[in-house]
Amino acid sequence: MASENEKNDPPAMRHYKSVKAEHPDTILLYRMGDFYELFYDDAVEASKLLGITLTSRGGEIPMAGVPARSIDRYVGELIELGCKVTICDQVEDPKQAKGLVKREVTRIITPGTITESELLEASEHSYLLALNFVKGICGIAYAELSTGRFEIIEAKIEDAPAVVGLVSPREILASRALAFPEDERWTEALAGKTITRVDEYTFDRSRAFGSICEQLAVKDLSGFGVEGMDVAIESAGALLSYLMLTSRSSMRHIISVTKANFDNQMALDRATRSCLELTRTFALNRKEGSLLSLLNETETAMGARMLTDWVLAPLRVKDKIDLRLGAVDEFFRERKVRELIREELACVQDLERIAARIGCGRASPRDLAGLRTSLSALRISMPVLTALSSERMQTISKHLDPMTDVEDMLTAAIVDSPPLALKEGGIIRKGFNADLDELRMLAQDSKTWIANYQQKEIERLGIPNMKIGYNRVFGYYIEISRGQADKAPANYHRRQSLKNAERFVTDELREYEQKVLTAESRANDLEEELFTQVRETVTGQLPRLLKTANAIAEIDVYAALAEVAERYRFVRPEITDSREIDLVESRHPMVEKYQPGEPFIPNDCAMSDINAADDGFFHLITGPNMAGKSTYIRQIAVIVLMAQMGSFVPAKSARIGVVDRVFARIGSGDDLTMGASTFMVEMRETANILHNSTDRSLLVFDEVGRGTSTFDGLSIAWAICEYILERSKARTLFATHYHELTELEPLFDGFTNKSVLVKEWKDEIRFLRKIVPGGADKSYGIHVARMAGIPNSIILRSKEILSELEKQSIDASGMPKIAGPKTTVKHRRSSFRTNERQIPLFGTAD
Repeated sequence: MASENEKNDPPAMRHYKSVKAEHPDTILLYRMGDFYELFYDDAVEASKLLGITLTSRGGEIPMAGVPARSIDRYVGELIELGCKVTICDQVEDPKQAKGLVKREVTRIITPGTITESELLEASEHSYLLALNFVKGICGIAYAELSTGRFEIIEAKIEDAPAVVGLVSPREILASRALAFPEDERWTEALAGKTITRVDEYTFDRSRAFGSICEQLAVKDLSGFGVEGMDVAIESAGALLSYLMLTSRSSMRHIISVTKANFDNQMALDRATRSCLELTRTFALNRKEGSLLSLLNETETAMGARMLTDWVLAPLRVKDKIDLRLGAVDEFFRERKVRELIREELACVQDLERIAARIGCGRASPRDLAGLRTSLSALRISMPVLTALSSERMQTISKHLDPMTDVEDMLTAAIVDSPPLALKEGGIIRKGFNADLDELRMLAQDSKTWIANYQQKEIERLGIPNMKIGYNRVFGYYIEISRGQADKAPANYHRRQSLKNAERFVTDELREYEQKVLTAESRANDLEEELFTQVRETVTGQLPRLLKTANAIAEIDVYAALAEVAERYRFVRPEITDSREIDLVESRHPMVEKYQPGEPFIPNDCAMSDINAADDGFFHLITGPNMAGKSTYIRQIAVIVLMAQMGSFVPAKSARIGVVDRVFARIGSGDDLTMGASTFMVEMRETANILHNSTDRSLLVFDEVGRGTSTFDGLSIAWAICEYILERSKARTLFATHYHELTELEPLFDGFTNKSVLVKEWKDEIRFLRKIVPGGADKSYGIHVARMAGIPNSIILRSKEILSELEKQSIDASGMPKIAGPKTTVKHRRSSFRTNERQIPLFGTAD
């Protein structure tokens, strides 16, 4: 029962409380006039998060508000901060309301359910993912409400974190009863995601089947290739229920469910994506400076999202890679065609997200105008596109639908530059509907009628300064100065007295006003009805529109990659099924672009098959700090990924055997929140690589073992090298300062020493950035320390200690001999046994 205080609440506050009770875990924005108001705890929280003023209602109820015209900005900020927002709108005209204005919840906006373009990053996906565990199987469904993509997949529970990582959802849906495994892979996969708990019944299997069939307007799912995926279907049903609840729409752009297929794609773990700076830089976590920022010359938002997908999940099937490369090659060679296509693509708006807003019934007049403009650009491009001869472009062109019927309808119906909001009017083009034209004519003729009536009355009464005006309170009125007011005839009825004037109305003026206002109201209602009909017609064409949008995105990516290839002198790589990687004069694309200064020094890389007698498959790279070891090994990995995503690469020539996975372990970093030190993080990432790599993988290691004592680290690094050489035989680039590891070369087939060339003169060094055969015996760390500004006294003392260490003057406890009374030493040597051979770690065997 309501408390005594609640009974005394105004009707609007009682309604607010009832809505809030239904949505307790969200911030409720309640429309009141020109503002969205917040009350109680929501007001307090929002004032802190948004920096808005906190006031009070009646001195007791905390209250804050944001202007309705700026609502998208404030909602965006709340979502970015991880909040969920409920929008309660006025759904009737306050002027027509009898009593309390009717209000309803029109949206619940969460991180994974956004459709508004203002709240979305154009080049990024915004997925909602639902998951469920049944008998060791994880059923996963994920959807993007803003584009209509809807896919499901099943995996073992221990493998599911990798799938979650590939999808990278903004929000994860799970039942209240589900307990995530206490596993570091799950911890990493869930990190930074909004986790939403829902009732367990939403995952009910029969309920899920019913929900999906109803959404897709089918009797069963036999035509979608998802038979037998019952656990994933349960997740899909829960996901759809949640989307329906939050979007409050029919979501008619979600027209199919497909089985996600990652078999042809390369899975890249978080560490590899980060180390290779695929979408963000490693140190500053910025987009600028990443591989994606360099490659992203797309003209459309759909193309930018597709390019992101390709960067994060390159292909691993030769034929599919060659199809992409063939399309890029054609655009690369046909510059004029590329320029024309890109010029038209620049006019194409985000068709996927426009389709989503159409499907949710939220498309604005400008959305439909944007669709029309986009289809016009496609129509202009069609003759050029259909003339392209590469296999992939021929396939796309055959199935590319210019949708000229939809373009023609929109051209006839919508004005060239419609307003943003439907209520502003002036949307439907003249000539589209005769009834609307007639009503508009009546409303527009009012100005002429009023002017004529005013002139007639001036002449009749002899009052030259008489004027006719209008306001919302009194409607039309005749205004006469107070000094002339006595000339007003008997048929002038006094309406309002002002300080210096009197306002009157006549029966004739009142009748005309009613006629005009009725016409305007009827015109507004009819225009809204016509716009809804046009939008509904387009809704029926959404399957065609979504296919067209996907085709345009792919064309955009090919043209963009060709543009980048020409701009930065990239070449088409040759893809093989062997294990070779043969790069001539390869360059690091991001370093070359984003770190101007001295010219980038290119380097070769020749990695052979397991049993080949040349450069081998395991390259150990030694050399000084800052000489370029890390840059070199990363550029090889980046080039391989570029080639397999379908891009040209920065090299004079490139021949690459398909890689099934790329792993990178570079740099240092801890995870204090999970109780993991720098070295623990390093070892976890290394363990992941060793457990999941194959002889078709490419491994990139930089300074493995440096986070612990010298002997511990060297022993681990040595053993890792042996493990790879003897077991996985993965193609490996291993950069290190453990020069002792160079002694592995005569002991293992496929092992090759490489080093970075340095020019030494007197007490100075010059980094030549050139990779040459053979190992290095110095790291020049003291020189780098001096370059960094370490005090000279420390530099001199370091040289003394280094001199002692280089003499291998190490005492029984492993400490270096340092001048002074504490330094009595014995020579110490360690060894590591493998395959019944005794391998010395330092010096030579006795």
